[in-house]
Amino acid sequence: MIEQKTEIAPIVVNTVVNLSASEAFKLFTDGMAEWWPLQSHSVAPGSSKTCVFEAKEGGEIYEVAADDEQHLWGTVEECAEPESIAFSWHPGREAATAQQIEVLFDADGDVTHVELVHSGWESYGEGAEEMRDNYDGGWQYVLGECFRSAAARAGTLDAER
Repeated sequence: MIEQKTEIAPIVVNTVVNLSASEAFKLFTDGMAEWWPLQSHSVAPGSSKTCVFEAKEGGEIYEVAADDEQHLWGTVEECAEPESIAFSWHPGREAATAQQIEVLFDADGDVTHVELVHSGWESYGEGAEEMRDNYDGGWQYVLGECFRSAAARAGTLDAER
């Protein structure tokens, strides 16, 4: 009997922010520590002090624990600032189980449409569908609430200058 692998649908999350594409890109990458919810979304919840996103091809995305230990989350595969960035994603897991994430920044007048696509769930192995379901709600919160709130604060600060 031939075993057929079922492709697991990607997660697609969209939000709109009152920033230019360049500002949104910089906030998502260089400013990640300002908006990422480390208390609940990290390899070591409650004991991590920051996260870093090196926005360049080959750059790493990682969290830094209170003891300064680094936990790799992924590696940047493509960087087309300010239009898009693509990276592997495997926080707390081996790179062989990584999925792919692409984030697109599409300027539209005074706002930017941000779209995150998280795909490649099959590489996770057993439990991939359950993990995908967990991440679906997680990305809604992380991008749709945390990132968008930080963008609103950044837009307000820019307007006051």
